Amino acid sequence: MCKISICLFVFSAQTLESSTLLIPNNLPFDRKLMRAVLKQHAGIFLLLLCMSLIFAGIGAAVIYFKAAEDGGLYIFGGIFLLAGIGMFIFNLVSNYSSVQYYYEKGLLRQYGREVNAILTDKRMEDAVVKNSHNSSDADTTTERDCIIAYSYVFGGKKYDAESFLDSQALFDQLEIGQRIPILVLPQQPETTYPRIKKLKAMLKMNLQQAKKSVENDTENIQVSQGLMEDE
Repeated sequence: MCKISICLFVFSAQTLESSTLLIPNNLPFDRKLMRAVLKQHAGIFLLLLCMSLIFAGIGAAVIYFKAAEDGGLYIFGGIFLLAGIGMFIFNLVSNYSSVQYYYEKGLLRQYGREVNAILTDKRMEDAVVKNSHNSSDADTTTERDCIIAYSYVFGGKKYDAESFLDSQALFDQLEIGQRIPILVLPQQPETTYPRIKKLKAMLKMNLQQAKKSVENDTENIQVSQGLMEDE
């Protein structure tokens, strides 16, 4: 089964690497970047593919060879077969979305141009996440997504965009109306993402400047008080 999975993955990777099936929103195609993204997803894809083929194979074998002897085995085989099919579909959908996401981020890192945007809104939304793809409604976890909205001008045209932030600490430091550095993909200006490292550095510098300003004000007050006492 695993050998079959590896052959399927190699064939699929070679096919997708030279096609635009995985390119989101008609973004430019970069073969080298796509190859790197596919390699990053190879491990989890092969693991889930092997598991889905094993489950589906067991279910199909039980139904084909043993179900005639015992009708109850139809149910047993059907459960395994459906589990394998469900796992296969989950594997395709999740990896498809993930490949698109990391390909887009890779394009921004390589070809993105830095632009200053204005933060127009920030909010937190609750997202319910299942602990496994076949878990019940009770087996879920609620996560809070940090979302920022910003506007920017590129090529003489104004755009609005939203992005998720992984750090709530960074999210809490941002203020509406603040300038934030973002990367914009020239071929598709709607594709953007904040420059997180530079944004953190800017906030750290602002904090240091604020502390220094407070210290200077404190020193000036102390000097003024000393002069008043001398008088």
